[in-house]
Amino acid sequence: MPPPAYKPTLTPLSRDARVTGSSDLYPESNGGNGLPNGALWKYSTSTNRPIGRVTLGMFPATLQVSPSGEFVYVVNFNLHGDPVPSSVSVVHAETMLELARIQTCRMPHGSRFNAQGTRHYSACMMDDMVVEIDTATLRVSRYFRLADGAEGGGNGPPPITPVAQHDMTAHGADAVSATPLTCSPTWVQPSADGTSIFVACNGTSQIVEIGIDAWTIRRRLPGRNGVYNLAATHDGRLLVTTNRREQSASIIDVQTGNETARVATPRRAVHGVAITSDDRYAFVSSEGIGAEPGSVIAIDVRFSAVGVDVFVFNAGAYSLVISPIVPRLFPGAFHRLVTVVR
Repeated sequence: MPPPAYKPTLTPLSRDARVTGSSDLYPESNGGNGLPNGALWKYSTSTNRPIGRVTLGMFPATLQVSPSGEFVYVVNFNLHGDPVPSSVSVVHAETMLELARIQTCRMPHGSRFNAQGTRHYSACMMDDMVVEIDTATLRVSRYFRLADGAEGGGNGPPPITPVAQHDMTAHGADAVSATPLTCSPTWVQPSADGTSIFVACNGTSQIVEIGIDAWTIRRRLPGRNGVYNLAATHDGRLLVTTNRREQSASIIDVQTGNETARVATPRRAVHGVAITSDDRYAFVSSEGIGAEPGSVIAIDVRFSAVGVDVFVFNAGAYSLVISPIVPRLFPGAFHRLVTVVR
């Protein structure tokens, strides 16, 4: 059993019954940023008891289960550690063994696969980079620099450069300085068809689209203030963003790049977003501050052009991975809160 003081703060981090019959995965965390020498816990959704645990790197923060259900990729965020390159842990979901710890960059954040499961992407908040991992070789295959005036990609692991001067202690919530702005990427979201990736530049409040084949920038889309996490609908039409410094979530038309709807969130520290497999709901998490509890809201994206229904329940919530068990975990837990802000 976890120690009495243990409280998972990322809810619900799970996939579906294909992992081990019926199970959820939670990184051991504190304030959403992980613990030194943190761990990944696996829980049974039938008994609500832990059925596996593995120690990871420094301050594990974000995870995703591979499309096959076999592996879990967890970024070791290392928020409060030395400004040195950190890593992505690869865990075998069935046995809960760490198979590899792949060095990537300083302060990696976000963990997302392409739909085929052949590539994994994470952002480097302190290095203004995106890193791509080849899941067949468990090695860094490419990187892409996002620093102003130095944009461009390369093969293999990223070079170790002087640390960028970003203050990320507030996790992208503080107002940015007037000079000079850097991308400070906080999330990478592959497109539904796998031809591009979208990067949330928290520092410049932009969304950068990078083409996979050419490995060059396709578009720079304007985002809301402090755009933070991203999720794409499975049909490829919409991109949902959380806006860290604006206390809102946006729905963006991928083809035009235009914002079609914006929803104010009930808590200040808006954080993660994940979309259900039927593309009907976008779940958006907000952190609790002080005595204020965290929350998760469910946005009905079907009516994004004319209206959005929002529901809320309290939780200590940060990043999210949605699984089909969500309706079973929270039956009747939602109630109508607000409608669209456009």
